[in-house]
Amino acid sequence: MRKLIAISILVFAFGTNIAVADILPEGKKNIPVCAYFNNTADFLDTVYVYGFETGPDGERTDLSHFIANECFHTSYKFNDYGVYAVTVEHADTLDLDTYDPREDEEAYPTDIMPEIGNMLVDETSTLESVSNEYTIIELDLDEKVLVIQPVKTTKYFDDGSDAEVTEGEITTISTETGEEEIVPEEEEEEEEETTENIFTDVDSTSTYADALKYLKDQGIISGYPDGSFKPDITINRAEFTKIIVGSIAAEGELTSCIDNYKVDGETKVSLFTDVEYDTASSDDRDWYFDFVCLAKQKQIIGGYPDGSFKPEQDINFVEAAKIIVEGIDYQTEESDPWYKRYVMEFATRNAIPTTISSFEHKVTRGEMAESMYRLRAGITDLTSLTYEDL
Repeated sequence: MRKLIAISILVFAFGTNIAVADILPEGKKNIPVCAYFNNTADFLDTVYVYGFETGPDGERTDLSHFIANECFHTSYKFNDYGVYAVTVEHADTLDLDTYDPREDEEAYPTDIMPEIGNMLVDETSTLESVSNEYTIIELDLDEKVLVIQPVKTTKYFDDGSDAEVTEGEITTISTETGEEEIVPEEEEEEEEETTENIFTDVDSTSTYADALKYLKDQGIISGYPDGSFKPDITINRAEFTKIIVGSIAAEGELTSCIDNYKVDGETKVSLFTDVEYDTASSDDRDWYFDFVCLAKQKQIIGGYPDGSFKPEQDINFVEAAKIIVEGIDYQTEESDPWYKRYVMEFATRNAIPTTISSFEHKVTRGEMAESMYRLRAGITDLTSLTYEDL
């Protein structure tokens, strides 16, 4: 079960004394992209937020402590960064002068990495800076991650015009949003083609590379705490529901969903016969409870005829197709059998990977990512199976 406790969140800083050449393409400039947490003061009374940077030489610099609504960013655009969380009890035992969270099994990274850094834009652009806003949800000790949720992005301009706010989206720093890797002139001749790691077990040559990079950049997936994604393992119904619902949930929807199912005078909230929560007996509830709750409220899921949801059962292709289609809110008509309309929607949009073997096929994490990528990015020129093929 997921445990919500008082925590200290540590973002540790590492820096560099190496001077990396700052050569910009002609007509381009860099603007800063920072990130902040919007949690209430009450919550942050028990939370400390720190960031770490790793420069090209790996040398460590001073720690930086962040508070609510304080936008944090890298001190230099070539530095890497990270966000880690530890419990209050564990934090009391640390010597922060020598502490390295990357070597601590009790230090947990965020489930999605906040977008921080510099973005390359046209020199004539009036865009001056970008702020990304996140909410800290909880520290999940079972999954060993700090759960955060993107809220909005705000763009500021230097021409006096009003800031531009986009709810529910975060400005990502990638080749798709304008950032370019700047290579010093003296190193260009020695430059060799490299293989980019999207996750520790997924590089740019992997089968699902394009799909995983897109979904990771969009903040839809984040992988495991060890940096891997494990594309070839199956995914259960609870995990699948979390990914889909987490990508569409608006601010506050997850935590407030339970209120729609509370009955006056009763403490037990029952979404399904096997997804229940007794508010009187415990402060903890299954890690997937809020995601299943919102999925049920939005009629993305309906459960089984016996009233169960079977959260730990591997999801099959037609179940996954239904959740994705309903989650994206494609309009489909009733069909017989019930899943035909969802599979046909996938087929029409070329979104059925050729590795799917049947309607009952147990979906892997990679196959899930491939289908979502094709649907969300509008990719229709890849090979896909049809309803008849299955």
